Amino acid sequence: MDEQSPLANLRAVLQSAKLRKRQTATSVAALSGLSRTTVSQAFNSESVPSKETLAALAPVLGLSLEALLTMRQACLTVPPPDRTRPARRAPAGDADFETRYRNYLKTRHGSLTVVGLDLRGPAASSWPLDAAYLSLELSEPDGRGQRVERAERALRRSGPTLIKGLAGSGKTTLLQWIACTAANGKLTAPDEPRRSLIGCVLSMRLKQPPEL
Repeated sequence: MDEQSPLANLRAVLQSAKLRKRQTATSVAALSGLSRTTVSQAFNSESVPSKETLAALAPVLGLSLEALLTMRQACLTVPPPDRTRPARRAPAGDADFETRYRNYLKTRHGSLTVVGLDLRGPAASSWPLDAAYLSLELSEPDGRGQRVERAERALRRSGPTLIKGLAGSGKTTLLQWIACTAANGKLTAPDEPRRSLIGCVLSMRLKQPPEL
């Protein structure tokens, strides 16, 4: 039996006694006066049987009530399992790739290009995104009128989001900002604040239909 699982040990003792006595859950319920559900839970459930249940089962199964109560007490002294989700740790190789990929995102999307503006040569047509980015605002109705909120703040608390807008309205720039913010570890999952997200920007061009 598993010494590190007192409840599993208790269930194993009850099940072994049932088999030794050639009993079924139905017959044990009839002889003990317990419901079949209570008997089934005592044999299989993850919850600890009550003292009354064990007192009713002990004579039917030919077991010592004192021994069963001792095993029950051992179950109660085991701390409950920690069901909080631990922070995920990536293997060393994955961590190295993640670092290189974050740096790539910051280099690839960290500048704002103004198409058609060339004041002092090609290099003058782009600026660092963190210096040139102007935040978009999201306006939505609520009970008190219109609520205006910065787009990036709204995105932090939302799930999958579709961003629509006319050409030149700032969609691409907003996506660049999201990618760079995530690459810097400053964008977190709404349901898991401890975990920073990583962006993946896929640029697609729709093919124009042929003219008829």
